[in-house]
Amino acid sequence: MSEDTFQADANNFLTDLKVPFLHIPKGRGNAQRFMNLRGWPDLMIWYRQVHADTELKTPTGTLTDSQKIMFPLLADQGFEIPLQRNMDEFVEWFEKTFT
Repeated sequence: MSEDTFQADANNFLTDLKVPFLHIPKGRGNAQRFMNLRGWPDLMIWYRQVHADTELKTPTGTLTDSQKIMFPLLADQGFEIPLQRNMDEFVEWFEKTFT
């Protein structure tokens, strides 16, 4: 499964549950022109009075250089960014985090 397919599946899962989330797609859209978005996690989720972020990677995917800088900065502020490698891991993390 590609990372794009994994991301789409995760987005569909959240949309079906009516969960508010933010996913900033790769590329150079308007948001990226006005904000420093390099290194941010794939998904930022708000549900049941909890905010959590996560990064989606294929089993062989690795963090970008920007993520290797940003994730520790976020961790220093109390926001750990767990890494999910497939939909089973993502669903398990989601259920554990938001229940």
